[in-house]
Amino acid sequence: MQKSAEAHMVTGPGMNGNKPKPKPVFALIAISKIDDTKQMVRSGKDDDHVIELSNSISVHGLLEPIVVTPAQDGAYTLVAGYHRLQACQRLGWKTIPSMINTGITAENIRSVALVENIIRRDMSLEEEILAIKTLQDQDKLSVSQITQAVGRSRAWVMRRIAADSMPDDVRVHLFSGGITLGAAESIATIHAPEARALVMAEAINGRRTEAELKQIVEVLAKTPNIAEAVEVGVQNAEYQQRNQKHTAACEACGTEQYRWNLRPVFVCSTGCPNTSSTGGEHGAGAQATQTKDTENA
Repeated sequence: MQKSAEAHMVTGPGMNGNKPKPKPVFALIAISKIDDTKQMVRSGKDDDHVIELSNSISVHGLLEPIVVTPAQDGAYTLVAGYHRLQACQRLGWKTIPSMINTGITAENIRSVALVENIIRRDMSLEEEILAIKTLQDQDKLSVSQITQAVGRSRAWVMRRIAADSMPDDVRVHLFSGGITLGAAESIATIHAPEARALVMAEAINGRRTEAELKQIVEVLAKTPNIAEAVEVGVQNAEYQQRNQKHTAACEACGTEQYRWNLRPVFVCSTGCPNTSSTGGEHGAGAQATQTKDTENA
C-alpha cells in the first residue's frame, strides 16, 4: 500500500511545518457531509478510473480510508481520496471509512491533495504539470521539496516544470496524446512556428520515434530545408540503431563474445577459463560489470 500524502508532505512557507501534528482519528463518516470541491483532480463519477476502482472496492472493500479534516457545522473537507470517494458513491455507499486529520489547515488542503494524487499516480500528464506548478508558485516549494514530497526524481519534476513553458501548439498535441513528452521536448526547441508545425505533422503522421525526432530537430538546426532534415534525421537514427555494438568482452577472460552468448553480467555462458569452480559464476570482475551496466541502464 502506498503511503499517503501526509507521510510524504514536506513543509514550506504557510504550511504550518513548525506546529506539532495531532494523530488522525478513524471514523465512519456520512458521504453527504464531505465537501470535495477543494480537490484539483479529474472529476466525474463515471470515468474509467472510477469505474475500475469501484469494481475493485465491490470485491475487496476499501483498502485505504480517505482523509478528511473537520469543517463547520459538523461537516468535513476532503483532503485525500477523491476517486475513492467517487467510487464509493457510485456503489451507493452512505458512509465511508475515513481518517480525520485536524492538523491540516484550510490553506494547505489543496497542496496535500495534489501530492496525494501524484503519489498515487492518479493524474494525467497535464494535471501533473499543473500540480507541480501550483506547489512551486502558490506554496513556494523548491524543486528539492517537491521531489521529496511526491517521491519522484528531480528529473521527473524538472521535465514537468519545463513542459509548462512549451509553446501552446506543442502542449495541445502533448496533452491530447498525439506525441510523447520526449517528442514534445525535442519539437519545443524549434523556434520557428512553421518549421515546428511541419515537424509536428511528421511526428504524428509519420509515427516517428523519439530518437528519429531528436535527429530531425538536430539536422533542422543546421539546414532550413525541412524535407532534407526529415530525410537525414531518419537516416541518422536508423544508422545509429543498425550500428549498435552487438558484442562485449567477458570480464573474466577478456574474450569478445556476441551479447546473446553472454550472461547479463557479460561473462561467458560456458567454458570460461576464469569461472569459479564452486558457484559457476565469475568473481569480482563480473560483479563490477553488473554494477556498471546497472548504473548505465
